[in-house]
Amino acid sequence: MARLPRAARSFSPNRSVRIAPGTRLSRSERRSICSGRRFSASQTLAGGRGRDRFTGSPRSDLIFTRGGADRVRARDGDDCLHGGSGADRLEGGRGKDVLAGGSGNDRLAGGPGRDRIDCGPGRDVARVQPG
Repeated sequence: MARLPRAARSFSPNRSVRIAPGTRLSRSERRSICSGRRFSASQTLAGGRGRDRFTGSPRSDLIFTRGGADRVRARDGDDCLHGGSGADRLEGGRGKDVLAGGSGNDRLAGGPGRDRIDCGPGRDVARVQPG
């Protein structure tokens, strides 16, 4: 199992996290990235520098974006979505999701469930749903 560099083991809203495609995270690394929550990802996805589009699986997912105006849509499961430096759109699905905007002007939309939304240093817009 690959190890994350020390700088990527926790997330700060003014820094993006880079994880190479196919990198498997240990349980403790997933826990620290998702703010102390217990997390078991069915898939870990990391975007490139362009405009990436991701749709999560029906299980819990860990999805990171980098540069570019990316769009990430979670589905069921407790997902962890992190925006990079572009103007990203992060959409939570069912479950207890964590949506963390990066340094761009992001749009963050929680889904049904007890989501946590962390806006970054950009001019972000957050939308929440009851329940």
